[in-house]
Amino acid sequence: MVKIFTNSKPMFMGKKPLKKVAFLLLSLVLVAPQLLSAQDFFIGMKGGANFTNALVSENHSVFSYPSQSKAPEGFDRKYDGQFDGKKGTQFGFLVQMETRSGLGFSFEPSYATYKFGYETSYSWQHPELADQFVEMTFRHDHRLNYMELPLFVKFNFLKGVVSPYIQGGGFYNFLMDAGKTVTQTRMDAAAGGLQELTGDNNEVGITNLLNDNTFGLAASGGISINTTFVRLSLECSYRHFMKNITNPNARYSDARSSMLSFDVMDDISFQNLQFSMTALFPLSFMHTPGNGSKGKKTVVPYDMRRMK
Repeated sequence: MVKIFTNSKPMFMGKKPLKKVAFLLLSLVLVAPQLLSAQDFFIGMKGGANFTNALVSENHSVFSYPSQSKAPEGFDRKYDGQFDGKKGTQFGFLVQMETRSGLGFSFEPSYATYKFGYETSYSWQHPELADQFVEMTFRHDHRLNYMELPLFVKFNFLKGVVSPYIQGGGFYNFLMDAGKTVTQTRMDAAAGGLQELTGDNNEVGITNLLNDNTFGLAASGGISINTTFVRLSLECSYRHFMKNITNPNARYSDARSSMLSFDVMDDISFQNLQFSMTALFPLSFMHTPGNGSKGKKTVVPYDMRRMK
């Protein structure tokens, strides 16, 4: 017997730690004047491609299997590998602050598109006639658009023209929108002849099926080339999501997915590799003479030749 689930457990909603956030903001305000006088500042942009690997922590299905706790072999989802699916993209801006020792901080807000996919298949066999069967395969491709807010601690190994660097930190992502494309292929031999049919692959919105935010840890490394007025970098970044992207309250709420393609989303987190090119334009806070005893601060382009 097949049962179709129509609800799920409520999700616990916690309170935000406002006191901790206020303390961190107050600390930043107090130390900001000292930081501004001792650092070099950079602003710039970055862009590139990314590849996503879906990590499943718990499987879910529109079907229940009375004889076992999970789907039998051949009926489970077959997820793409990290480099098997379609690539996503990211584009954003950077604000960096560095000391003369090479240690610094980097804030890199960006708009990123993550993509992943999997296949599901189902079959029916006539109990007496082996040549009468129906096989259905569904291809599920997902697109998630996030506003990313990563913060890194950065270290430059060298101060010359070519400078390798590493970064470590975390990120907090806000979901902007998400879509899903389902393509159906059916082999039908039950109607007297073998026919292969392919269904439509129109994209439908699934934003309501996902959590509206997520977070995790990140690390990256790259090589910078310092020219006179710009720093160019090639970078590889790894992101490990620490929160389920699926909203358990809405898992069974999409009738199109659960009834037509027999699919609901698993509990999923991501591993993501980003390959980016960055261009940084340095700024320096320098003193210019004033009328009084105190100088006047202005922001001027910072000549990269001073770093050689």
